[in-house]
Amino acid sequence: MIDRFLPFLEEVGEQIRGFIRNGSSFLVLSANTPDGLSASLLLIKFFYENDIESHFKFIDMIDESFFQYLFGSPEKSYDHDVYIFLDIGSRFIGKIYDNSRNKNKKIIVIDHHDLVSKNIKLENFYQVNPNIFGINGKREASTSSIVYTILKLYGHVFKGEEILGLSGPISEKQDQKELTGLNKYVLEDLMNKDVIQIKRTIKLSGFLNKPLYKVLSSSLDVYIPGVSGSDEKSIEFLRKLFPDKEIEKLYFNDLKPDEEKKLVNEIIKNRVLNNIMQNERIVGDVYLISKSPYGFKDVGELSFIITSATYLGKHNFLVRYLIRNTGFENLLDIETYFRGRVSSIISDIVRNKANISEKDGIIFIKVPNKERESYTSYVADVLSYNDILDKRYYISYSEYKDYYEVSLRRSKKEGEIPGMVFSLIEKYNGILSGKDNLCGFYIRKSLFDEFKDKLSDILLKFS
Repeated sequence: MIDRFLPFLEEVGEQIRGFIRNGSSFLVLSANTPDGLSASLLLIKFFYENDIESHFKFIDMIDESFFQYLFGSPEKSYDHDVYIFLDIGSRFIGKIYDNSRNKNKKIIVIDHHDLVSKNIKLENFYQVNPNIFGINGKREASTSSIVYTILKLYGHVFKGEEILGLSGPISEKQDQKELTGLNKYVLEDLMNKDVIQIKRTIKLSGFLNKPLYKVLSSSLDVYIPGVSGSDEKSIEFLRKLFPDKEIEKLYFNDLKPDEEKKLVNEIIKNRVLNNIMQNERIVGDVYLISKSPYGFKDVGELSFIITSATYLGKHNFLVRYLIRNTGFENLLDIETYFRGRVSSIISDIVRNKANISEKDGIIFIKVPNKERESYTSYVADVLSYNDILDKRYYISYSEYKDYYEVSLRRSKKEGEIPGMVFSLIEKYNGILSGKDNLCGFYIRKSLFDEFKDKLSDILLKFS
């Protein structure tokens, strides 16, 4: 499977080399997701170091106006020779091809989501999707691991940014047990270069850069009821565990192996007492960054900073840091702010202070977004990943102009999201979201109440 995919990725790299040799300009259209941003940052550094004309755009909504803007009349569309789609495109591959055929544009779609077509090559058109080659795009490859591999096979010399090849898989939760497929190929390559080391321990992102009480109070992937979201409660929690230690100055690396185990057991106990039974993911492989000019100490921390910048619209801070290696403190501030906002939202949900409605284990939660800040999909991720409320489906939504931005997630005990859900979205003239590739979309406010009822009926019928 991967043996067939790698030669194809090398061929795509050679196509890019040919475009560059001919003086082509590039427009990169990325989903506004952490994986899309990770892949974009790899290409930004590549184009910057090779002095290649390029423009990057992050996509929130995918509707007819999106295609008109790309492929409409010359005065309304972009004047670039090559369009690269990142983490977006496979669901509407036919529409991209049909719109681009007569526009003399070269198209490369790099995506790992569900397929509509298995065509990998058409005239001036490449579809790069691991599913075509028998690699599971949901678990074994991300857009950033694909872009990393293309650049590696191209012969690009990385200068620290190669760690972005793993940040996409981590943000997509493809490391729940261990990295496999193309992700494993990238991991092994980085380990062979002494860039990454693996440590099996508690999976708390940023656990090496902050005092332990800060790590626990800001923990979202491992949600700790009564602790996450509060420095004061976190200090109290740790003082009960380690009464002889100076908690405010205690770091995770200060703990002995038996103390690490004690901490893990107490976190699991806390979660079980609060009816959170998804605890097998708390301990696992953590990917430590051992060689990099940047300030990140583990890939989980990098991934969460990218997630924070994505949903707060702070992409430019990461670009500046990648190119100039300045402004790391700004990135930590962005991460801290995002964690605080999400923790506050989750706390309100848990304490039943949010706008919530439920029907037979299907829960709808209205999330308070702010201007240029989006929490909808990440709140749904935290709720479903931890199964905090022990529900069947989690549906978060928030206001966006005349629409509701919606993210749908299932609990671990449910099967795949029924295909009829996507038919329903289409029936109600829903618009696919560029912020959420799992199941994100926009529905007009005037249709939302009726849509909610129909959606609940479908989910109950196929559960």
